[in-house]
Amino acid sequence: MAWPEILNPRRITVQIALLVLAAVTIFHIVATTIFLVSARNGPPAHPGDYLSKASLIIAVLDATPPAERATTVTRLDAAASGIGIQKVEGQSQPPGNGPGRRFLRLHNLPGGVNTWSDPEHGGIGPGHGGQLFARLSDGDTYSLSLPSPALRPPFGGVAIQTLAFVGLSIVMLSLWAARTVVGPLETTAEAARRYSIDDVAQPLAERGPMEVRQLALAMNQMQARISKLVGDRTRVVAAMSHDLRTPITRLRMRADYMDDPTQRQGMVSDLDQMERMVHGALAYMRDGRTGEPLMPTELPSVLETIRDQYADIGVTIAYEGPDSLRIRIRPSEIERAVTNLVENALKYGGSAALRLTRTEGGVAIEVEDHGPGIPPDQREAMLEPFARGDVARALDDKTGFGLGLTIARAIASAHGGQLTLRSAQPNGLIARIELPLAN
Repeated sequence: MAWPEILNPRRITVQIALLVLAAVTIFHIVATTIFLVSARNGPPAHPGDYLSKASLIIAVLDATPPAERATTVTRLDAAASGIGIQKVEGQSQPPGNGPGRRFLRLHNLPGGVNTWSDPEHGGIGPGHGGQLFARLSDGDTYSLSLPSPALRPPFGGVAIQTLAFVGLSIVMLSLWAARTVVGPLETTAEAARRYSIDDVAQPLAERGPMEVRQLALAMNQMQARISKLVGDRTRVVAAMSHDLRTPITRLRMRADYMDDPTQRQGMVSDLDQMERMVHGALAYMRDGRTGEPLMPTELPSVLETIRDQYADIGVTIAYEGPDSLRIRIRPSEIERAVTNLVENALKYGGSAALRLTRTEGGVAIEVEDHGPGIPPDQREAMLEPFARGDVARALDDKTGFGLGLTIARAIASAHGGQLTLRSAQPNGLIARIELPLAN
């Protein structure tokens, strides 16, 4: 593979690399910006800096002649970075001389200078903020208002701000990646699943990175080939079925002229078996599908119809379930699948019972018999076409061809469901068709 092709921005590998590069670049830009803004506008490096500045201001005032202190105070007040300076005048007793007065020892103060704070006048609190009083060596008293510095920037500091932005960036970029890369893949997977249910090849949109577009193109071509193959196979079997009906009909007519009734009955039975085999093979090739669309149907009515059909020939089938349950199905196909299961239950179990229940996200149709059952290690094989089980449930040439369970499973799969076999209690078999409500 040539380098220019590898660096093609339409390839998924290049897009992921660009995504990571963009995320790292944005992270560094934002982290640097937050750091610079915080360093420029943030508080002093340590809260004690305010007390150090106050100590320096007091030393400067004590060294300034009294006549020039007013001018010095103005200049210091403008350059003191938030420290307010004011001379205390007109009081017989300096403020802060109460019982709660607390003397403070500041570094680098000239001799004879006293400093203190008083809770009644805004004493020094946490972070060294509050009101500080200083009496100079010549008796003048000044008050210094110290701000209370924040120990960290708002919202937890630079680290938390940066991590929050990085998390937000990752979420946004992940959503973008999911939409542009994962979205088309999910659409392709859903189309493949729906194709097995609807048997209709819906063309996939060829969008997204190059690899995803190639996958969509391959899926479209594969669906077209499968549809053509299935269609050709079904047409061939349908033609054979149609062509075989003519010789079967002729043989049936000739059998009617046979003098020996035993031979005549045997030949008619063989012809009936051949006709059932042709119809069964055609149904298997079509996966049990009739071509009818999905339609809202009362499922209990379908099951009760099956029960009534057997009641007309003297066979009693119990039904247990709700009186109303509407679901989107192909009614004739579901009727055929359940009928196949009932016929198997009657042939090999001697009885049959229908049960309809709701499940999480769907419904379940169960056909139960009380025969010898099928060993667990043979159940999956019994769902395969033309499979034969043990002696108790063996399919002979007169009762079937091993396609009933296979057709029922194909119909369940075509509805997005499944057919499973499990043991009944105390003995027997339960054939269970699970169908989703959302078809």
